[in-house]
Amino acid sequence: MNRRVFGRTVAVGIGSVIAGGCLGGGADGGSTSDPDSAQTDDDAASSSDEGSPADDGRESAQALEAGFDSRGLDVLESEVDGSDRIVMTIQTSGNLDEDIRIAGGAYATEAQQIERDLTVRTEDRGLHQETFTIERDWAVRVATDRMSDEEYLERIEETRTNN
Repeated sequence: MNRRVFGRTVAVGIGSVIAGGCLGGGADGGSTSDPDSAQTDDDAASSSDEGSPADDGRESAQALEAGFDSRGLDVLESEVDGSDRIVMTIQTSGNLDEDIRIAGGAYATEAQQIERDLTVRTEDRGLHQETFTIERDWAVRVATDRMSDEEYLERIEETRTNN
């Protein structure tokens, strides 16, 4: 399935939750960044060291929380754990595959400004259901058109755990 068809499928499946029908957030089905100025993996790693020195993760978590909220995912709790990972606990939408697509799209939109990986815990009426992880590198790659939406979602899917 090509990128546009996938984007339309996601948009139809979740309505207007992901603007422009793309995980990366660009209206044209691509990313919001200029592909000619996309950072290499080494550039991204070195520039992350130049970020705000006092960033303890709270600002990043707040930005993600706003992105989740704007896409219809209810964030119950967010924190930065001891491994420097943002952990978001969300109320499931009722469809865990949809939760992954929405969270993946929200994180890809913000990932270039965030220096941490993301773990999402889903709950339904206070009962923990599943956990999945999104590595920052994956989100940056999909946002800069260096990874397909399909591969991005497959990688996230591989991290799913039931509890």
